[in-house]
Amino acid sequence: MSDHTEQARDALEAAYVDHAADDPNKYELFAYADGLPDEIDDAEAVSIAGSVLSNPPEVETTDTASETWEDAAFGDVNPGVYPVEMMDYDGWMTHKGDKLPYAPWTDHDAPAPCSKHDTTADECDCSARYKWGWEANRRPFEKAQLALDDSRLEGLVYIQTEDDPFVFVDGDDVRCPETGEVHPAFIALLEHFGLTYADVSTSGTGVHAVYRGDLPADETVATWHIDTEPWGANADAPAIEIYSGKHVNVTTGDHVDGTPESVAVWDAETAHQILEANGCVGKTARQELREAYEDFDGGDDSGEHSDHIDALKRLDARRVAEDTIVKEWTSSSNDRLRSFLPTWGDSTDGGTANFVDDNFWIDDGDNGGRGGPVEMALIDLGELRNNNAEIGCSKKSDFWTGYEHLRDLGFDLPEPPYAGDDDTPSGYYEADLSEHTDGDPWSDPDAMLQACLSARKAGAVPSDAEPPTLALLPITRDLLGVDDPSSDTKEAAVEVFHEMDADEFNGEKVLL
Repeated sequence: MSDHTEQARDALEAAYVDHAADDPNKYELFAYADGLPDEIDDAEAVSIAGSVLSNPPEVETTDTASETWEDAAFGDVNPGVYPVEMMDYDGWMTHKGDKLPYAPWTDHDAPAPCSKHDTTADECDCSARYKWGWEANRRPFEKAQLALDDSRLEGLVYIQTEDDPFVFVDGDDVRCPETGEVHPAFIALLEHFGLTYADVSTSGTGVHAVYRGDLPADETVATWHIDTEPWGANADAPAIEIYSGKHVNVTTGDHVDGTPESVAVWDAETAHQILEANGCVGKTARQELREAYEDFDGGDDSGEHSDHIDALKRLDARRVAEDTIVKEWTSSSNDRLRSFLPTWGDSTDGGTANFVDDNFWIDDGDNGGRGGPVEMALIDLGELRNNNAEIGCSKKSDFWTGYEHLRDLGFDLPEPPYAGDDDTPSGYYEADLSEHTDGDPWSDPDAMLQACLSARKAGAVPSDAEPPTLALLPITRDLLGVDDPSSDTKEAAVEVFHEMDADEFNGEKVLL
């Protein structure tokens, strides 16, 4: 070994001693090294760095981090400690306590893309400061942290993108806010993933762990419940959410005592096996849903309406979602799988649980629910609750009601098979039901039932016409005590409806 090579190795070993906790690769170690001799070119220095990593020097450490997750002190936090690797990325924004990313350094009317109005914030009434999908709103860690001098701001968020090397593990309701104890199933999962940086959520009920890695295949999210009962003083059952793509990470800096301050590479093989075993990988769920979608025949086993079903399947479900169940997009229009805040969601949700691709929509959150264009159309009409939606759950008249709504919204679908006939899927959609009730029949179930019974009595619809699903809700509620009726319950309610007359409903309660 030449003197220059020995000097280079000494410099690289010294760099390793100083940065071993960062788990550097050979290029990072080369960048950390000081005093490399000029006679050693960069390529040779990187090669020597690789040999140092293959046989590293011993490192004395005073690191008091736990060796396992079970030894981590989740009841004790060290404020203001953030993962060092994430601090190197320009992905930081602030929030005002509502978890919504906020860029105080941006003009309110800056030209940030606004998916809600399909324009830019300078052309609509939305504030550009909340558009976390706009890269110009993100800042280096130091600059974002300086903004916290403003008393209106309460913390930082990290905007994770598909290009970042991180996996964000979010344990919801896994920590008791009164005792600091964490659900053993969550600790066991983390034990399999490996020890890494962790902080406690703003509410004190959750734990965030950050890794370097990725989810299987091209997936970006996985989620599942780890218990059916609440843990500690929490009101909801604990769940785990894992994100490797675009996501808003509320990074509190309330570092769990005893865990590293650096981000570790997770045990990918073990982690992927766990995800698959829990059936939580988005690809698995969507594969099952895709099979159901491809097999869907509209409830017509004979194939009589195959042309209509084929036309439905040619629709881009993202466009259907835009016109029916999307309140605001939370991912780019260029993404094949787009996330969104649904019309039934709260603005504080973040819009990370609902996704739609070119065929169907799926809710990976607590509400659940999934479906294709017809289901989305029925939800928009108020004929189907989002958490009850499944591919193929709408049969017969309900199916054609959703189909007609899609046509009304301007989607290119052939006329239904009953076009020109008096027997529409539900004659009630042809009648002016507002003339038969003082309420709004399309939003109020009681008003809908009253209007349908009155319209039938007046001869405005055929006596055997199928009632809208909304009209059945008072019947299932008053007679059966069921708020979310199943398909069998709905069929029983239809039979009751056909036997009722207008005098058997007072506008508030079924009188049978």
